[in-house]
Amino acid sequence: MAKVGKYLPLMLVVLIGLLFQEMFIFIDQTDSPRKAAIEFSRAYYLLDVDSMSGRLCNAYRSSDVVDDYIYRVAKAASDRGFQPKYLKSRLFHIETHILQRDDNKAKVRLTAKRRTSIHPVYEYVGKLFCIGQTYTVDEVIDLVKEKDQWKVCGQLFNLT
Repeated sequence: MAKVGKYLPLMLVVLIGLLFQEMFIFIDQTDSPRKAAIEFSRAYYLLDVDSMSGRLCNAYRSSDVVDDYIYRVAKAASDRGFQPKYLKSRLFHIETHILQRDDNKAKVRLTAKRRTSIHPVYEYVGKLFCIGQTYTVDEVIDLVKEKDQWKVCGQLFNLT
């Protein structure tokens, strides 16, 4: 019986940790305009076609907007003598501000820093040795709610 009392505080901490983890997972699954804007922006700069298409509204998804954008990026890269992966960027220090919001529409202002991200390690080496530049991203993103999920719709970045 003394052994159970000895490990009771540890078991209690683990149990509380598991409860908090479940709560955080549940909270993270709820969709919001901020989450949609961040996910789309990250996919846009990483040239992730599937994630980008998943966050576009039906009007843009039915047209070949994403494929046209990826083609333009690949063409620009090949004109410079690179592969498209050399034009990937990663966002960090992301901040969002909701400018307008109602039940089915929202406007989100996204500000962030972006850095070239050929490979995940390249980003950190670049910071460490001051290789490459950091660019500022400042965009207003229009979102609409379709089937209980926020989707990006409207003019943004160089997609259209």
